Amino acid sequence: MKNSRFTFFRNCFVVVFAVSLLLLVAGCGPSVREGNTEESLRNAAERYWKLRMEDNYKETYGMEKPEGLPPFEEYSVKAKQIKKFNIISHIVKGVRVEQDKGVTDVVISFIVPPVSKPFSQVIQDQWVYEDGTWLHVFSMK
Repeated sequence: MKNSRFTFFRNCFVVVFAVSLLLLVAGCGPSVREGNTEESLRNAAERYWKLRMEDNYKETYGMEKPEGLPPFEEYSVKAKQIKKFNIISHIVKGVRVEQDKGVTDVVISFIVPPVSKPFSQVIQDQWVYEDGTWLHVFSMK
């Protein structure tokens, strides 16, 4: 009887240890992948430009690095200037990460009337990784 009780407790310990180990590994997985990687920067840039093209400036304003950022009204006027072109697409082509800084190359395709052939322009965006989040560095240029 003593031996069966020992076996029962040993088996319970093994099961609890294995489940705890799995939970620990599963909990650490996403934070490693979601860090300051090229993939996470690409995802942030894709989201940022999708929101910009949808004129969702409140959301993009929240994705900007706060230091040096103008008040929202001034920001939205500047952000809307890109809409004077008839933008037909945007693609995040290049992504580079070095420590907590990143650069994305975004190809914007647009039409300038009366010419019907699309033109493309590469926009280079600067990003910084702070407190677990990629922040866009807004340029007043």
